[in-house]
Amino acid sequence: MNCTVTSIQGTDALTIEIQGTFNFSVQRPFRDAYARISETTKRIVVDMAQVDHVDSSALGMLVLMQKNAKARDVTVSLVNCDDHLRRLLRVGQLDTVFEVTGTETSGA
Repeated sequence: MNCTVTSIQGTDALTIEIQGTFNFSVQRPFRDAYARISETTKRIVVDMAQVDHVDSSALGMLVLMQKNAKARDVTVSLVNCDDHLRRLLRVGQLDTVFEVTGTETSGA
């Protein structure tokens, strides 16, 4: 399945929307999406609402983005994460690296 990465630069936040399977095949567009943040950006919001699947390379890309953002004093939030993704983040202790919000479906 294809994946689409879209970025929307707001006044102080950059929103990155990902659709489809989030894996290494979108490494370049994902990196490009956060590489062009403006000087006024204080927060990167990654909207995971339309993500069908996340693999380990996608988790690695998220960590690299967070390191890049931290160097610029920018925070990263992952929003609309389903239960499965939140469990993956928790198991990998990445829920301590990102602000994570989800879509509550099972009260997990």
